[in-house]
Amino acid sequence: MPLKLLIMIDSLTCGGAEKSLVSLLPFLAARDYDITLMLTGGGMFEKYVPTNVNKVMFDIVPHSFRRILYSLSIRIPGKRNLSEIHWNIIGKKLPSLNEEFDVAIAYQQGFPTFFIAEKVKAKKKICWVNADLAANGYSQDYCRPFYEKYDHIVPVSEILSEKFRKNRFCDDGTKCFCCYDIIDTRLITSMAREQSLSWQSDKIHIVTVGRLVPQKGYDIAIDAACVLKDHGLNFEWHIVGGGPLESKMRESISSKNLEEYVFLEGAQSNPYPYMARADIYAQTSRTEGFGLTVGEAKILGKPIVTTNFPVVYNQITDEKNGLIVEMNGRAVADGIMRLLNDDDLRKTLTDTLALEENKTALTESAKVIELIEKS
Repeated sequence: MPLKLLIMIDSLTCGGAEKSLVSLLPFLAARDYDITLMLTGGGMFEKYVPTNVNKVMFDIVPHSFRRILYSLSIRIPGKRNLSEIHWNIIGKKLPSLNEEFDVAIAYQQGFPTFFIAEKVKAKKKICWVNADLAANGYSQDYCRPFYEKYDHIVPVSEILSEKFRKNRFCDDGTKCFCCYDIIDTRLITSMAREQSLSWQSDKIHIVTVGRLVPQKGYDIAIDAACVLKDHGLNFEWHIVGGGPLESKMRESISSKNLEEYVFLEGAQSNPYPYMARADIYAQTSRTEGFGLTVGEAKILGKPIVTTNFPVVYNQITDEKNGLIVEMNGRAVADGIMRLLNDDDLRKTLTDTLALEENKTALTESAKVIELIEKS
């Protein structure tokens, strides 16, 4: 009998965990598994789910009521993560699933982790940690009872694993088993050729990809754009992604007279033509679970300027395959101008990237299969 496998994630919108999952699914779908993918919302990456994976939409609450819940939750004092607040409001009242699974996987912290822990019957339970929980407002005391119910906990970097254990989100640190986010090199290079962008050839094109959320440090990017403008650089900065900060970012771009320099391109199911067209890829994050887009830019051979968030050192060696700078607009702008003005440094970075080979699709999918099948 095939293994009955349940995987749960919030949605398949444009994000690192979502891209990693749709890159993993073909490897799982090729095995003798009966896979159910449970989503609490749809998204642009749904089209990449293999046809032999059974998709189930799990509507937590009616859409109209979600706005009311969100409005109420942000008025609750303190810095509690919204997922914890939502679970208190909604989760405890949800019925358990009747079906039993061999393996149940929560591919995201928050609601999927809480739901699999409390509402799913499975012989084995595995959960992913895609973000720095403490930095994102999760409470150790609140989350620990949920994580204690898992057989394996999968942080997507060694630094996340260390922080998870140090902050005691689970008393048994031996449950942690690090798997990097999966990057499918062939898929990325193929998708990068799907669209041709008619950008002005006389301008420097900077690209950043990621959801419009505070963790991505877009205020740093806008400050950097101001510095580049003041230096007379003829550039366009294309920010690819959607999210709750869009309105605030548009106001900031307008107030700083950057409308001809910074462009919000919106969420794209295929961001890779933008990355492939870039002269420089810039990552301005304050925190990342892994930094998947940095790995994708490396595959496409782009000169990279990135802020010094902790896990970036898993992928970038300063001045070898990228440039790591301090977490402020001036430093990011200086890094960009340095790359533009230093042909030897830029060549060093691109030559190093050309020699690198990303094997995470094979190595990390093998780790996941081992976790699923080990007795």
